[in-house]
Amino acid sequence: MDGRWPYWLKPWSEGKQGAIPHNLGNLSKLQYLDLRGNHLKSGSLQWVLGLSSLQSLDLSYANLSKATDWLQVAFKHPSLLELNLSACILEDDPSSISFNSSKLLVVLNLSWNHFSSVPKSIFSLHSLVSIVLSGNSLEGPIPDYFRNISFLEVLDLHQNSLNSSIPNSLYSLSHLRFLHLSSNKIEQDISEIQEFV
Repeated sequence: MDGRWPYWLKPWSEGKQGAIPHNLGNLSKLQYLDLRGNHLKSGSLQWVLGLSSLQSLDLSYANLSKATDWLQVAFKHPSLLELNLSACILEDDPSSISFNSSKLLVVLNLSWNHFSSVPKSIFSLHSLVSIVLSGNSLEGPIPDYFRNISFLEVLDLHQNSLNSSIPNSLYSLSHLRFLHLSSNKIEQDISEIQEFV
């Protein structure tokens, strides 16, 4: 395969197993890569940076428990707009990560992983329009840092263990259209939330 074809790649069938072939990174013209629904593994996502034209990447259900560089890909990739890493066995990363903010990433799905707190680095992704963190193990209050993502339209935090009330910072997100907080421990009068929405 050379780097000129295809622009879109999705396996015909799901349920594949094994390692994600890193030579996929040679497809420099590839724009959409959909490997969801497979049980693939990858210890690193550095190969994704070779897909310099990639706009959408879906690795849902891949085992990325050892791919601690997923945040680097989110921040450094030159063209990535959508990143779906749902159910990829991702966990909290104790290391301090500092990258230049991506100006492109607009959709980030990290649902059904093992996060106990929202990765603080994502609050530097100022262009995000949709963040899905449902089905994790998020604890404590809803982070105030969401105010940094001023264009946010979708925020899905349902089925976690978040408590306290909705922070005032969320009320300032004028573009927010969808806020899903069910199956948490939110303590707030429902009428206040209805006024907000």
